[in-house]
Amino acid sequence: MKVISKTFLMSSLIAFTACKDQVVKENSSKSVTTPSICAKNPYPSPPSVQFNGVSEVITVEQTRLEISWEANDLAKAYLVFLAPDGQRMRLFKTTSSDKTSTWLEGLTPNTTYNIMVKVLDERGLYDLNEKQISVSTKSSPTYINEKSLLFNGMARVGLKGASELIKDQNFTISMWFKTATKASMDSRLITLHKGSYAGTALSIGLKKDHIFLQVEDSLGNTSKVEYQMSYDDSTWHHTSVTYNGKYLAFYVDSTRVNLNEIKISKFGSHPISVGSYTGNKKGYKGLIDEVSIWSTAMSSLSVNRVYNDRVSNNLMTHPRHNSLLVWHRFGDDIKDSEDGLNDQLGNSHGAPLNIRSNDFVEDSP
Repeated sequence: MKVISKTFLMSSLIAFTACKDQVVKENSSKSVTTPSICAKNPYPSPPSVQFNGVSEVITVEQTRLEISWEANDLAKAYLVFLAPDGQRMRLFKTTSSDKTSTWLEGLTPNTTYNIMVKVLDERGLYDLNEKQISVSTKSSPTYINEKSLLFNGMARVGLKGASELIKDQNFTISMWFKTATKASMDSRLITLHKGSYAGTALSIGLKKDHIFLQVEDSLGNTSKVEYQMSYDDSTWHHTSVTYNGKYLAFYVDSTRVNLNEIKISKFGSHPISVGSYTGNKKGYKGLIDEVSIWSTAMSSLSVNRVYNDRVSNNLMTHPRHNSLLVWHRFGDDIKDSEDGLNDQLGNSHGAPLNIRSNDFVEDSP
C-alpha cells in the first residue's frame, strides 16, 4: 500500500486551498504568532516579457498567408492563434523560438481571419498581449478547367505520405481519368502505402476489362473489388473512394459499385503515387485530372456533386469544401510545371517523375 507523506499532503493542500491570515494565540501572559505556511501568491504569474505580438502579414494567397513578429529572447516557442471573423480564437500552430515568421495554410478563400501571436516561456505559460491582426484571404479565381496531365506509363506524381494527410479514419479520394489504352497488366491510377516503404494499403487501378479497388485490412489481408467497364473509350470517367471508419464505398461515374464493411490498415509515410504504384512501376497510360483528397467520408449525394453530370467543377463551391485536404488541377494552376505541381490547399505539392512540359495537354472533363 502506497503511503502519502504528511509533507506531501500539506504541500498539496497549500497548492489547492486559499491561504489564511496568521493566527495569534494567547499563551498566559505571552502572545504567540504562528508563521504563515502559505505562499503570498499560490498561482504562477504570466510571463513578464515585453512582447508586441504579431507584427504584419507578409503574403496573402487564396488558402494560405504568411505572418511575422519580432524575436523575443525569453521565448521558448511562439503560439499562433487564429479564428474566422466572429468566432473564438483557437491555437492554430506552434513554432520554435528561432522563428520570426510562419505560413498559415489550409485556409478558406475569401474569408476574414483574426490572428494573434503569443510568447511561450520555459514554464509553459504564455504572455498577456492581446494584439490582433485581421486579414482576408484572396478569392478563388473564376473556375476554368482546360488542361490535364498525360501519363506515359513511366511517369508519376508523388504527394506526401497518406499518414501525413489523412489523420483519422474518415476520407474521400476523387479523380478523373481518360484513356484509349486497355491495360493488359495492373495499371495504377493512385496508390496509398502502408509504411515508410512501398506496399499497397489502398489503390485504384485498371486491368484488362475492369477498374479495381484494392485495399488491405488491419489484419494484413488484401481484398480487391473489380468492376467491369469499357474504360478505354477515350471518354472522361470519374472514380472515388470514401471511408467512414467502418464502411468503404467505391464509386465509378457517380454510381456506387461496392460497399464493404472493413477495418483498413493504417496508412504510412511512403509518398502517395498518382499514375503508378511507386516510381514508374505499374504505370498508367492516359490522362488524369482534378485529383482531390478530403477529410470526410462523402455521401452518395456529395460524390454526385463532384461528378456533376461528367463535368468537373470548382471544388471550393462544394458543400464539403472545408474538408478539402489536397486538390491538384494538373495544368490549370499557373504554377504547374514539369518541376512541380501546385496543391490548391498548400498541403501537398506534387513531385513529378518523367513529366515534361508538353504532357500538360488541352483536354479536360
